[in-house]
Amino acid sequence: MFIIVKCEIYKLEMESEQVFHYFAQSLYRVVCVRDAIDRSVETAVRRNSPIVTEK
Repeated sequence: MFIIVKCEIYKLEMESEQVFHYFAQSLYRVVCVRDAIDRSVETAVRRNSPIVTEK
């Protein structure tokens, strides 16, 4: 009984770690995209270029 419970706890810990890892990767991607957009806008402003936006 103890071995089964221990395995289930370990399995839950592994699943929660995977979810956290996926969340961290998603957050990192969002930050990278936001930084890239900010840099593009700053470059456009420095060059006095129009910023293309969707209508």
